[in-house]
Amino acid sequence: MLDGAGAIVDPAGTFDPARSPRTFRIAASDDIAVVVFPRLVQRLKHIAPGIRIVLELIEKRTRSRLDEGRIGLFVTPQEFASPRLPVALLLAERQVVAGCADKPALAERRIRKTDFLALDHVAVLLGTNVPAAFADRQLEEIGKVRQIGVTVPSFATVLWMVVGTRRIALMHDGWPARCGRACRSCWYPCPLSFPKWPR
Repeated sequence: MLDGAGAIVDPAGTFDPARSPRTFRIAASDDIAVVVFPRLVQRLKHIAPGIRIVLELIEKRTRSRLDEGRIGLFVTPQEFASPRLPVALLLAERQVVAGCADKPALAERRIRKTDFLALDHVAVLLGTNVPAAFADRQLEEIGKVRQIGVTVPSFATVLWMVVGTRRIALMHDGWPARCGRACRSCWYPCPLSFPKWPR
């Protein structure tokens, strides 16, 4: 990531993380903030001690602020990236299903396609002008629609809307090790064959 940042902010190749006092303003969703940035910040302490990170959550003007140069880096699903700016793949994640194991549809430690489509889902909508979620676009391609019962503005909110209910949620596999135990949720393979989510 640091190599990519150097190529973007200094195409001439003189960027030196060990000596740079630069501030990087980065826009990302809360899930990326949890999954990626703790490790990045820890690494920066050793290899780029003068660099400062300002992390912002995505909002409706994020894309235009990136185009205006007010944000240095925007971590977003690949399809939302600006065509006018350099792009690099940071990670690609599998989709998993979050739910409560004490609910009948999840008692077998797996979820059937019919239950997946019939149960209410918790969905994430980042900002007010963001197209349909990755999962919904994939479902549309195979002629399926999920039942969305609750929409939330952040990934961190999702699990709290699942616990103690029959609702389920599609999330990427970076979350289980970090957040699953805190919310007493369980994780299941997705019963549909979705590609990995590139960001």
